[in-house]
Amino acid sequence: MEQKKSKKKRRAVSVLLALSMLLIPAVPAFASTPDAPESIKHAVYLGIQDYGAVNDKDPGLASFVHKFFVDGEIRSYIVATGENELYALQNILNEGYVYDITVENGVVTGVSASKATVEGRVTKLSPDGVTVKPMNGKRSRTLPNISAVYEIDVSVGETAAVKIEESDISLGDTVKVYDGVVYRTFVARTYTPPVKGTPGVKTIKSFLSNAASGAGTALYIYGGGWVWQDETVEGSEKWSNKQTLTIGIPQTWIDFFQSQDENFVYRNDDDLIHDYYSVRNNYNQYGYCGVDCSAFVGWSVYNTLNTRSGEEDRPYYAGKSRTRAYYLEKNNFGTIDNTYASTADFKPGDVFSMSGHVWICLGTCEDDSMVILHSTPSANKINGKGGGGAQIASVGKEGCEAQKLARYYMEKYYPAWWKLYTPVNNSFESYTDRGSNGSGKFSWNILESEDMYSEDHRGLADPDGYLNMSAGEILADMFDETAEVFGT
Repeated sequence: MEQKKSKKKRRAVSVLLALSMLLIPAVPAFASTPDAPESIKHAVYLGIQDYGAVNDKDPGLASFVHKFFVDGEIRSYIVATGENELYALQNILNEGYVYDITVENGVVTGVSASKATVEGRVTKLSPDGVTVKPMNGKRSRTLPNISAVYEIDVSVGETAAVKIEESDISLGDTVKVYDGVVYRTFVARTYTPPVKGTPGVKTIKSFLSNAASGAGTALYIYGGGWVWQDETVEGSEKWSNKQTLTIGIPQTWIDFFQSQDENFVYRNDDDLIHDYYSVRNNYNQYGYCGVDCSAFVGWSVYNTLNTRSGEEDRPYYAGKSRTRAYYLEKNNFGTIDNTYASTADFKPGDVFSMSGHVWICLGTCEDDSMVILHSTPSANKINGKGGGGAQIASVGKEGCEAQKLARYYMEKYYPAWWKLYTPVNNSFESYTDRGSNGSGKFSWNILESEDMYSEDHRGLADPDGYLNMSAGEILADMFDETAEVFGT
């Protein structure tokens, strides 16, 4: 009797459960609840997974897997790329640097640079903590509550981070500290250029001084100064990265220059995994490290026309070298005149665009030679490999006055660069050959002094009289020399 009741009761419960299931809306088996956005602080960016083996076709820029070091472990994420973002988040990420990121369903949707508590050199170790002296000369800080210690090893194609112990820290180590988390890693010395332009002052002197300030401090990277998508975005004429749109020397240029030695080479066709020439696969992983010829000119122009970093990009900043002169003329800053026959037809501040290169005329000499400013992969004195980058250089015959001037100023004012590199000297014929598609010699509109701050007037003023000076006189004035060099 009790068994029959029990069976009836079980059947009734089963029917009720079945009826209740019918009343619940159907949910597809594959549906899942989206994860809530995760805010991650102090993630070290380690670069692209399978660097050197991926490209814009396979698996495609938007599908690259990026590696981050978070709380002692490596995490892999896709980085969001929207139709209108133009790889904006990827353009922010520099290998070995620390970021606060937002992750949603395995995709990084937000990136911002982490603000360090202190960066500098360890000067004291005691039971009270680690004492760090900032590189910028500010007051030392003692850090009593260290929660974790990691080491960042920045190396092309294989940047890594590992957990270490506090006892592994030694006097003299350089560290970056974020809220009690210590990263032992390279920290650059504070650098002050020997010559400096004034941002937003539209003069010939300021333009040349801005360019010269970057000499000897920015190594050559093909595509350096360009954004990730480069020419892969159809119709785009704006390709400047964050560094090109920076007032003053970008910190990443300084960091990279100081962290390299005689083994640096901007391109290594024999080892694609350890190669800064990533643009061969139509993406630009190392564009933040240094600067190529066109972005060097664009950065010099940006610093002359602007007073703040991060202003809107323009076609006359970074872009194809052969079109820099073209875009400056197209935007009414001056004119192109290709009737030149000798250096006498060049003026200080002229920009020359040829096939594959662009350079700035600093001034001419009496022996028909010319001092120029540009970024080029000049050879290393020790291993003969290219990478020299931004420099004062020369155009003329071997032993010409311009070559002597370039070498004198680079050796005296940029000794760290001079130790490894020598300014290039090229013939007038080779450096004024526009090639098949170069736009040629651009000269600025010369403004009256009262118009150089006006938005209605495009060009540069010359209140310092540079247009009537020789290259030797201009260099002496820029570097505050008491007398001209070599009597030129």
